[in-house]
Amino acid sequence: MDDAQLMKAIGKDPGKGWELLIHQYSGLLWHIAGGILRDPEDIEETVADVFVEAWQNWHRFNPERGSLKSYLGVIALRRAIDRRRRVRCDLPLEEDWLGAEEEEVLPQILNREQSREVLDLVDTLKEPDRSLVIGRYFFGRSARELAQVHDLTPNTVDQRIRRALAKLRQYREVNLA
Repeated sequence: MDDAQLMKAIGKDPGKGWELLIHQYSGLLWHIAGGILRDPEDIEETVADVFVEAWQNWHRFNPERGSLKSYLGVIALRRAIDRRRRVRCDLPLEEDWLGAEEEEVLPQILNREQSREVLDLVDTLKEPDRSLVIGRYFFGRSARELAQVHDLTPNTVDQRIRRALAKLRQYREVNLA
């Protein structure tokens, strides 16, 4: 079923339409969330959150700007990243470094701080550039994988990532000067 048919089904009978949409895109969203999260419960909750967010913000979806597949895929990627961050931050610091030698703790602290700074910098990008950069550099996704999720060509993915990295460099230089 294509996007126009799904949207028509949702408009005609919302319950049945959303059931069709969920059936059609659950597998894709599980795949996206599963690439970032490992716990099946976290994946399941993330996928459910994606559908809830899409339902709550249905009025914002514009088929002229992109497909349902890419719209839901971006939401799934953002939700999975947010959940992964939350899961990592929930661990008490003592447990992270339990039994670690003193000289091993400082590099861990610096790595966390640098990661936060980089993520904060990446958060300044607009979608889909933000998701593309995160997918490529944080999760090792290929241009082909990212292209499928975002309904782009692999070449377009590479070009957008190059431009996004240039923006990040420029933003960093301006804000560090």
